[in-house]
Amino acid sequence: MTIDKKNKKDIPEIVEDYRNSAKAVENNVFISEKNGLTGNDSTKMASLISDLFRKNVLLTELIPKIKELFSFDDVKAKTLALDIVGLRLMVVKDWIGGIDDYMRSLGGNSADYEKNTNEEIASVKKEKEEWLAEETANKKYEVELLAEAKQKIEVAENDIIQDVDPKKEKRDCDEIFNSNIAGFLSTESPYIINTVNNVLLEILAGDKGFAYRDQLFRALLSNEEKITTAPFVLEKKSAFGTIGNWLKDFIEQKGSGIFDNIVLGDFLLKSVNAKKLNDEDRELVKKLLILYRNLKFFPDSMPNEDGVDWQIIPFEKEEETGDLSEAKARLEKEKEIINQPAVERAKKIAELKTEADRYDSRGLERKMIEEEIKKLE
Repeated sequence: MTIDKKNKKDIPEIVEDYRNSAKAVENNVFISEKNGLTGNDSTKMASLISDLFRKNVLLTELIPKIKELFSFDDVKAKTLALDIVGLRLMVVKDWIGGIDDYMRSLGGNSADYEKNTNEEIASVKKEKEEWLAEETANKKYEVELLAEAKQKIEVAENDIIQDVDPKKEKRDCDEIFNSNIAGFLSTESPYIINTVNNVLLEILAGDKGFAYRDQLFRALLSNEEKITTAPFVLEKKSAFGTIGNWLKDFIEQKGSGIFDNIVLGDFLLKSVNAKKLNDEDRELVKKLLILYRNLKFFPDSMPNEDGVDWQIIPFEKEEETGDLSEAKARLEKEKEIINQPAVERAKKIAELKTEADRYDSRGLERKMIEEEIKKLE
């Protein structure tokens, strides 16, 4: 059964809770078994119940819909309708409206389902309390994590910015990638990150830069700092959302070669682990993967060949204003036009625009594709 999204009603939060609760699933299974519905028919019934919750199907349409979906006779259709209304809709009778009258019209009695209704109310209340407790615990953990990260940033700022000894700077970079990269991914201060980036770029551009690059990459893979708290699975086993585990998950799914923003966006939106993230944690993972790309594939991962705007640890720069910004923008555009044949560039832009149209205009994947388009235009 398809749902007409244009006619979909906004469902109150508590109604949505009753639609998706554990008790609701249990009742669906009971109704299916009692009425001989299996496989695809059980799925159709669940979809029908969702339509009733959304008011896409009215009570007066219920029996005709049952006959249409399952080829039931009048008696079987009436029995299934009573079970659906009594076991699933009774708990939201104020939202649906007309439940008691409909039950009586079918020869049923609302009182027969009172026990189930009370059990479902208690079950949903318990679920909400457990969910709120877990959310509170996660937020507390995130606050502690942020406080720890800020403290590490302050230490790093004192040790790295004020100390210009090359050997000390290299040791500090080693420590950051081994055990303190999370703080740099979450900080909102570009000054400290820019300072560390300058040190990293100077080392990576040196005679032993490639060896040091690989050393830092290995440090990232073994880094056990947690940057997300949502459930995480690696190689079909429960694990923690550490920096190393996120990189391993990405490499396992997308390969070990260099990747563009479209591949990055696809992973952030569609991978099993990333789907569980809130927006803030997804942004952290995005920064981590950009850091991985900048480091692992340096210097090919850099945006140009002249060293302008090169980064290893990603951060947002303040927007430039005035003629200087416009002049730099024109220069970058001219470079891209020179470096890419017009026909090939136009073909690529057309392909990306077609791909972008498949996604929501406000979605992360659409934005990733549009960034690629802007680079080519």
